[in-house]
Amino acid sequence: MWRKKINHKKKQFTLVGIMFGIIAMVLCACTIFLIELNVYADFRFSETYCPDAYVYSLHNISMESNFPKEEVAENIREVAVLDGKSISVPLYFHGENISSITSMFCTLDDEAFLKYITPLEGDVSQKKEPGDGEVWIVSTLASSYNIQIGDTIFVMYDEPVSLRVSGIYSSTYAPSERLTIMANIVNGATLQHFEYDMDGCVMAVNLKDASEEKVNQLAMGNPSALITMSRAGLKRYITQIGGVVGMVSAAAALIVFVASLLIIRFIINIDIKKEFNSIGIYQSLGYTNKDIISIYTKGYLFVGGISIAIGILLSTVIAYYLCNETTKILGIFGLSKATIFVCIVCFVLLMLILWRGVHSALKKIQNITPVDVLCAGQSSGEFKIGKSVIKQAKSPFETAVNDIFRHKKTSTLTLIILSTTFFLLLFFSASYYSCSRIYEDANIWVACPKFNAIVTGSVSEEISEYVRDRNDAKSAICGNCFYYPAVTLPQYTGNSRNVDFYVFEDTAQDITGVTIKKGKNPELENEVAISEILLKQLGLDVGDTLMVERGEAKVLYEICGSFASMESLTIYMTIDALRQIQPEYVPGMCYIMLKEGTDYVQFKKDLEQKFTGISVDCEWSALRYAMKAIEGMLTNVMMVLLIVFMVFAIVGVINILALTINNKKRQYGIMKALGFKKIYIVKQNLWYAMIMNIVSLTIALILHGCLSKPIFAMIVINALSNSLRMNISLLGMIILIILWIIYEISKIASKTTPLSLMEE
Repeated sequence: MWRKKINHKKKQFTLVGIMFGIIAMVLCACTIFLIELNVYADFRFSETYCPDAYVYSLHNISMESNFPKEEVAENIREVAVLDGKSISVPLYFHGENISSITSMFCTLDDEAFLKYITPLEGDVSQKKEPGDGEVWIVSTLASSYNIQIGDTIFVMYDEPVSLRVSGIYSSTYAPSERLTIMANIVNGATLQHFEYDMDGCVMAVNLKDASEEKVNQLAMGNPSALITMSRAGLKRYITQIGGVVGMVSAAAALIVFVASLLIIRFIINIDIKKEFNSIGIYQSLGYTNKDIISIYTKGYLFVGGISIAIGILLSTVIAYYLCNETTKILGIFGLSKATIFVCIVCFVLLMLILWRGVHSALKKIQNITPVDVLCAGQSSGEFKIGKSVIKQAKSPFETAVNDIFRHKKTSTLTLIILSTTFFLLLFFSASYYSCSRIYEDANIWVACPKFNAIVTGSVSEEISEYVRDRNDAKSAICGNCFYYPAVTLPQYTGNSRNVDFYVFEDTAQDITGVTIKKGKNPELENEVAISEILLKQLGLDVGDTLMVERGEAKVLYEICGSFASMESLTIYMTIDALRQIQPEYVPGMCYIMLKEGTDYVQFKKDLEQKFTGISVDCEWSALRYAMKAIEGMLTNVMMVLLIVFMVFAIVGVINILALTINNKKRQYGIMKALGFKKIYIVKQNLWYAMIMNIVSLTIALILHGCLSKPIFAMIVINALSNSLRMNISLLGMIILIILWIIYEISKIASKTTPLSLMEE
């Protein structure tokens, strides 16, 4: 019997199946993505591939000079070293500056470090070191700039040094473009080209006691260490952004799943009304209520089971793609047994929820008796006319309005589902747009000053003064983002060496574009602003004081403000404030906002002729590719979700409106008997769909304005922005598709004749 029901209502069950397939696909894909990402992180950052900590140090490799404190040195079990030079001049590839915050060339003399290197391409696995004039580059650099085996990079001394790329490797010290260490491997002969640059090394340190406290002691016990990265901290780089995306997606999928259950209830309610006579006949033939409920339940569970199974199978493909994109720099990714477990759990859970939802909705059948069926249809039409909002309605628009108010429960449920669907579309549209502008809006995402020209190399404050005097720039400030002055914060229980310092000549918002959320910009030499997350970890608030120590120097700063940043551990101050603790500080960059119409090529030429040892670029490559890497992952995921929810919106809306229209066939037959034409009925349905869409969209826009920014700020940061053009295009396209399908359905439904009703 239930098979006949499915066969009789193919279109309805197909739409229901598509809905549940989509929900199962999104929910399962997000769950697999989150779990597999953590499984991968545990595997890739195990002792086999990752030490207890990596230390980047501007010093030679002797234990005595790097770890003079006895208690720290005694806790060290073993150290493997990439020893080399930290390059002070830019690196170029195809005419583009590819320097990172820290670019290094190292030799692989210490074979103990080999266990932390994974060959990806070229001869890394075949040789102990590159040949003369060759370089093995780390995968973060290769991925960011699309550098291939056989390409040539240039170290821009007065006489540039060219190096042919003969290998690409990955290492757990560089799991993401967000991390700023790029240690490229050369042989000893090639390293001689860089003999006048500063010594530098990357140390892989394993400890006897690797507790968080001891790792922090390791960082603070090395006076020359600029960056110390623990195994736990490196794992966070892999799981942090992916985790945010996964949680957002899973939350959205759950919301839509609830909406789907509402749609199912809506469909079942219409089915019960439509098959009122059939249910009464079943009862008169001896079928119990349990038997009748079973007929309908089996149909929905059969279709739901197949749809959910297909959705879950497709989810493994999506999850693999997302995980692979997230971990492609480190490589060695594959789905684990956890995927099978998640698939089984998701299938069972979704089927139980579906069964419960369907069974609950079908309980209304228990209240129907054969007597009710015999009495059905005997109520006067005057009562329904009395409910009309517009008396003596004549136009299709007026009758559509009356229809909405005549069926208040149905209309209310329709509005709830449509509003939720449109709200999710607006939210993910805005999320996609915001995530696609991380680099352009770096002042919001990572508190980096606004600029359209940047100076690197031998920078001094004289450059910014010269640019301001030229009068072809809106602003010019010297300073540094992602600066590590090797200080100690006694009030901070974590690793102080991993706190970023953002240091600028001027911190005014109209110059930097950085918004202080609470308090004010740091202007005086005893003031600092602190990122919200670091402020929370410190247990301090705006108005409190922060102690900063460096060597024998100690300075007490007043916390004058807080700000949001994706770089969660950040202190923001002026150059004069930093020189209180580090008098020898020299700015590393100059951030310039040229006026509209300024000839950039001429400006670059003038500045590079005026000042030696500098490079002027329109983009900061290191920041651009670090941000673009995050952009790429987030936008890929958001685009997939946007497409999925677009399909869901169209299918869900069509389900509701089409069933509502088909349920009125009796009404259409009577209207045609009274002389109404087919086109009138089609217009009435189009007006009905249009009114419901417009009201739902209005509610969704209000919800979007009130809720989207706080939700995005809670999950990511307060950086949500909207594209009016994108929203209009997206919603306009969906509404047009819906109206077109409603038009086609209405044409079919309006063919109902009085004769066909009599035969029925």
